Amino acid sequence: MPGDCSYIAITPNAKVAYVSCATPAEVIAIRLTTRTVLKRFFGLGGPIAMTPNGKTAYVLNMGIPGEVTPIDTASNTVLAPIGVGKTPLAMAVTPDGKTGYVADDGGYSVTPVDTAANTALKSIRVGWSPSAIAIAPNGKIAYVSSFNPRVVTPIRIATNTALKPITFEFGAGPIAFTQDGRTAYVVRRYLGTVTPIRTATNTVLKPIHAGFRPFAIVMTP
Repeated sequence: MPGDCSYIAITPNAKVAYVSCATPAEVIAIRLTTRTVLKRFFGLGGPIAMTPNGKTAYVLNMGIPGEVTPIDTASNTVLAPIGVGKTPLAMAVTPDGKTGYVADDGGYSVTPVDTAANTALKSIRVGWSPSAIAIAPNGKIAYVSSFNPRVVTPIRIATNTALKPITFEFGAGPIAFTQDGRTAYVVRRYLGTVTPIRTATNTVLKPIHAGFRPFAIVMTP
């Protein structure tokens, strides 16, 4: 296995894992039942997002600015890259699998992707350097964390419009929603906290101490 393999996505049937490595840049498809390599995709590397049906994995190519590359998981073939923003850093797919949202760390936007056609739709302006994105379980709202101004921007998925930003006094990072979608938790790495947001009113609640520089968050079902 190459070095610096920092990202992984697993098909919903738990049969194949896609591991993304930086040095050298490649994505490796691994059959989990036998722990054998199915295929290597050279020249790709970055965060990976998977559609809920497991048919497509999207690689956010950190080495190829402005591109997201779909992989057809049934045939393990690379499809035509999709142009999105400047520096795609995070992607989340709606529960119905119809749309992916790509955060552009090098700009001010989130770009929706039509997953059926694998085409980019009109970008949505948010705060500068959006670096994390999560979608509520009901598929109605996406939350996007931006570095400056220090905000979380809600996006109404039905209309692909940005709503009033939720302001933080310092930093906002990775996000996870509870299963009922009533609360989102935002990692604030340099403060060592996780901050809840009441999604019905987009109200910031009292932060929770989470140790030294928390880096990521996941939610139990």
